[in-house]
Amino acid sequence: MVNINEYGQKESIKMTLPEDIITTIEQTFASDADKNYVTEKMCSLFTASLNVGPAQLARCILCLANGKVEIVEEIFASGFYGDPRDLIVQAMEKSDHKINWGL
Repeated sequence: MVNINEYGQKESIKMTLPEDIITTIEQTFASDADKNYVTEKMCSLFTASLNVGPAQLARCILCLANGKVEIVEEIFASGFYGDPRDLIVQAMEKSDHKINWGL
């Protein structure tokens, strides 16, 4: 996937994402359109004003979405369910506290 930067140069929009997030997107979303959409949404976290880390939030969103682009859309449309920290707690609960999401 390619993005045109402010200088008119092509660059990969995946370059800001940690490798584990890219791998999760590639493995859990079915279509190329869904993968591209989710990648763009995850990249947007890195320029957003958040009270949690963008990579941490991206991992939690992917955990909760479980390959369903509709859930990603819902999470972003809701403003991260009001507080990104709530998403982290939900991801921790979903993983039965097997993964430390940073809280």
